[in-house]
Amino acid sequence: MRLPSLVLAILLALATPSAATEDDLLTTIEGHVFNKFTGVPLEGAAFVITIFDELGTRLGEATGYSDSNGFYVAEVNVNFTVRLEVSCRTNRGVVTALVSPPRLGPEIVRRDAYLEVSRNRSFTACLASPLTN
Repeated sequence: MRLPSLVLAILLALATPSAATEDDLLTTIEGHVFNKFTGVPLEGAAFVITIFDELGTRLGEATGYSDSNGFYVAEVNVNFTVRLEVSCRTNRGVVTALVSPPRLGPEIVRRDAYLEVSRNRSFTACLASPLTN
């Protein structure tokens, strides 16, 4: 008896173990973005967390922006290696910092970023998104 392809696909899906296991834990990476010269928090700084497997193959990324207090937060899987990059667009160009890669575990990982954007204390927000053109 020949099974219709839809029934066969369903049976294969049920027989295949799920890729997600209890080992696939999420952890939170959070921190603040500051102007390195003044210590003032930066609003609108973009962060990119690039995710790699154990062989160094890029799997994807999590992106976002710091809020009005310079705070950012993202969740990533603890089973992968990550690289955290923070950037801010100013009227003189984009300033970027590579933040030390966090060691991931089930607890919250905190990484603050310090960008050399301006010596002027009134500079508190990035001008536009560095993630888009």
